[in-house]
Amino acid sequence: LSPKRLLRGDYVLKNEEPHIDFRLQKQAVALLSFGQDAAESTLLERCVLSIRRRGDFHGPVVIITDAPSARYLNVFDENVIVLKNREEDMKDYFESDGSMKYRRFKTLILEYIDNIPELESVEWVYYLDIDVIMGQPLDDLMDQLNEKYHIKDSPKHSIAANGATPSSQLYFFKNSKTSGLLNFFANSGFIIMNRHTSKYCLELWQHVMDSRREDNFDEASLHVIAHLFDRGDETNCQLVSMDVEDYQIYPMNSYQLLRMKWKSSYPHLIHIMNSWKAQAMQENHMVEFLEDALQLTPEEKDDNLFGKVFIAPSDIDWVTKSELARSIANEVIGSFSSNRAIFLMAFGDTAVKSTLVERCILSIRRRGAFDGKVILLTDARKYRYQNILG
Repeated sequence: LSPKRLLRGDYVLKNEEPHIDFRLQKQAVALLSFGQDAAESTLLERCVLSIRRRGDFHGPVVIITDAPSARYLNVFDENVIVLKNREEDMKDYFESDGSMKYRRFKTLILEYIDNIPELESVEWVYYLDIDVIMGQPLDDLMDQLNEKYHIKDSPKHSIAANGATPSSQLYFFKNSKTSGLLNFFANSGFIIMNRHTSKYCLELWQHVMDSRREDNFDEASLHVIAHLFDRGDETNCQLVSMDVEDYQIYPMNSYQLLRMKWKSSYPHLIHIMNSWKAQAMQENHMVEFLEDALQLTPEEKDDNLFGKVFIAPSDIDWVTKSELARSIANEVIGSFSSNRAIFLMAFGDTAVKSTLVERCILSIRRRGAFDGKVILLTDARKYRYQNILG
């Protein structure tokens, strides 16, 4: 079955787009919008607007979504194609994170685009997470990356450990210190795909992802594939990790947002990750940044469509790490006779399977010489830490 194509309508943000001949287009941008939180936010609109304005890309944008058909009927310009996901592609067998079934659709992007006859001429597809804002022209970014990594001349990259030349590539930025994923090979918030040669890598990525149902991040499967290639066990798929340099930034706080605005200097990609980082930013600062970054008109500012937006990856994880965590800590600490306590948090399978909590508490007790109350907030099962804190 082909994905259902939704109707298109007038763009509510008054961003006039020229009609293009899809048959002449060599590039397309692909976006995913899944889950109720994404549908109820304006993250997708924000991303598309940045692609059109500062990104200066007016070619086809393909959106794959599970949102109700009415959600995006009259939102985007005529050069945006909205596809409804196929139900059989929504896999619920991932154990650790509800968002993994959505992230899996990254591996299906080219398959969905193959079902759009008008895009038959498209050779290059650029995937963006919808919490990414483009700050400079997309063509300029691709020209610089192509000059450095010879992307459009592929395959001209590393040879596999056994001497074979890989026939399939995917391109990612390396993780930076502020991305929060330094243990992984790359960050999948931006992906460069070749319409014809990248399919094998995407199929392999999907296969590895499906075999590792306990993972919290799709990047974990990329890490496995990169390791297999380095070892010579995989020879056809090469994952190219590109230096972040000044191309992409992961803002950590409101000040970094405002500094870009004050300097009128934006990197090509601004990845405002939807987690505690976005949640912790002051709303008035984020609004001020977005008004400038998105080049909003006075009318668009009055519409107040773009403000502080974040989507927690689960019901407890990131929410608990902020306001809820502090309120719980205050309530618990308030019941102690002592006026001092140390508050720790341990969330997720990785933390549970490690001894990080034990190591931290041991250091607190010994070299820290602190014998007061230690509070541990966790989503682990009760028995995991029952003999640790005392």
